[in-house]
Amino acid sequence: MDIGLFFISVVAGLLGTFAMDVGSALGSRVGLLKPPSAALLGRWVAYLIRGKLVHRTIFDANPVKHESLIGIASHYGIGVALGILYFWLAAQLAFSPADILTAIAYGTMTDVFPFLLMFPAMGFGFFALKAPPGAPLFRTAIWNHLVYGLTLGVVALFTSGGG
Repeated sequence: MDIGLFFISVVAGLLGTFAMDVGSALGSRVGLLKPPSAALLGRWVAYLIRGKLVHRTIFDANPVKHESLIGIASHYGIGVALGILYFWLAAQLAFSPADILTAIAYGTMTDVFPFLLMFPAMGFGFFALKAPPGAPLFRTAIWNHLVYGLTLGVVALFTSGGG
């Protein structure tokens, strides 16, 4: 991956993550979603760094200093890493990163991480099937990652001269 494409992939990951946050806030305003908690993500990441992956429920884990900041930094770091991976895969597999449907599919496929790792480790079960009532984690994750993928594709489209 050349430096120009690397830069585009980092920007796409940042913008995709930001769009995910905006989309989540909008979905929350109209009552479709509940925005994910940066503090809970940060708490989980902080405990993960300390060697504890799985919790009966993340709510029972003691709060960690600066957990919201840790959560936001982790969220954006993961978004950048997955953006780089998307553009790298596009180059390796010879598909256009500017194909919007492919980008949406990729974004939605990144739900594998919360569905099969993060939610179970936080005590919410696979696919968040054990999430607390009123916490539509599954629907929120699908929506957020769809928005993330769409944004990757739009950034790729505009930076490829197609937009």
